[in-house]
Amino acid sequence: MNLKYVGQIERANAVLFAIPTPLPGYLILHVMLNHMRRICGIQVDHLRARCQEVWNVEVDSSLTYAYAGHNMAFNAPTAVAIAPHHVFVAGGTRRMVVDISSGTILMEVQAVAPPTGPVVVHGNRVLVPEGQFLAIHERETLQLIDRLAVPGSRWLFTPSAGALFPIQDEEHEHTAIWQYDRNVVWELGVHESLISQPILTPTHAIIPIGGGSPTHIAARDAETGATQWQVGFPRPEPLYPMSDGPSHVRHCGAIRNGNLVTVTALPAVAALNTDSGAVLWNIVLEDATAAFATTNRCAWVSTDSCQLLAVDDRRGTILDSGSVSPDNGRPKHLFPLSLDSGADEVLMITGGGRVYHAEI
Repeated sequence: MNLKYVGQIERANAVLFAIPTPLPGYLILHVMLNHMRRICGIQVDHLRARCQEVWNVEVDSSLTYAYAGHNMAFNAPTAVAIAPHHVFVAGGTRRMVVDISSGTILMEVQAVAPPTGPVVVHGNRVLVPEGQFLAIHERETLQLIDRLAVPGSRWLFTPSAGALFPIQDEEHEHTAIWQYDRNVVWELGVHESLISQPILTPTHAIIPIGGGSPTHIAARDAETGATQWQVGFPRPEPLYPMSDGPSHVRHCGAIRNGNLVTVTALPAVAALNTDSGAVLWNIVLEDATAAFATTNRCAWVSTDSCQLLAVDDRRGTILDSGSVSPDNGRPKHLFPLSLDSGADEVLMITGGGRVYHAEI
C-alpha cells in the first residue's frame, strides 16, 4: 500500500466530520478552528503533498435544550453536496448554498434552530434535523417547505437514508425508524439503543445497531418495516479496550456486488447476503474500527490502532495494509479521493487534522 502524509489542516483543534465533493481534491469539513465551529473548504493535492484551507464560514451559534434532565447546548454543523460545484451548509441558524471551490455564499436563509444531525438531500428537498423537528427546504431556493415534529417527541441525531430517519428518546430506550414522508414509525425495541445510518436496497432497509461498530444488523422490509432477518456480532470483552471507548462508525457499510459489506463490533469486516443475512465471509480485525469507505474494488477500514486495510469486497481477502502514527488522533474520516473517482485510492483524516493519501 502506498500510504503517505499529505498535510495538516491548519489551526484545526478537532475535525468533527468530513465529506468528499464532486470536485476532485476538494473536501468539506466541520472543524474547531481556534475553538470556534467552522465549515471549511479544503483543497488537497496529494501529488504535491499539500493541504490548504480555501474558505471557511462561521457556524458557531447553539441552542440550549432540556435533554435527559440537563440543559444542553446543541449545534452540529453539517453540509452536503447539492450540485457539481455547490454545497448546502447548515450550522447555527444559518442555511447556505456555498461554491465549493471559492467559498462564495450564493444564497442564505435563517432557520429557527441549529442542526442536531447530518443534512441529507431527498429528491428536490434538503432535510435538516433540528432536535425534535425536521426542517424541509426546497433545494433550488432554500425556501422552508415544512417543519415536521418528530413522532413521540423523539430526537434526530443519526444520519438518514432516503426518507428513513433513526429517532430516539432522551433515555435511548425507544429507538425507531421514522419514514418522514409517510409519517410511519418502525419501532426497533428497547435493546436497540444506538444505530448507525441505514443502508437501502430495492427491497430492504438494513439497520446497523449498537454503539461503535454494530453489534447487530437487522433487515426490514422497505415498504412495511417488517423484520426480515437479524444477525448478531457480540462485542468482545473488555467492552472498551481503549480508555475512551471505540469510535462510533456512522457510515459502517455499503451494498457491494449485491451483498452488504460492513464493519462489525466483533471487531471484523464481513459480507452478508442481503436476502437472508447469511455471512459470506468474515475477516477478524486486531482492533475496533474507526471508519469505513468503498472504492472501485475495495472496502477500506481504518482502526482505532491507526491501521488501514484494503479488502477485496468480492473474495473477502486483505489486499494490502498500512499504518500511521497515533500521535495526532485516530483516523476517523475515510472516503474516496473524489465522489466520481474510479480508482482504488482514499483520503484519511485523523481527529487532529492530519491528512493521508492511500492507494493500492
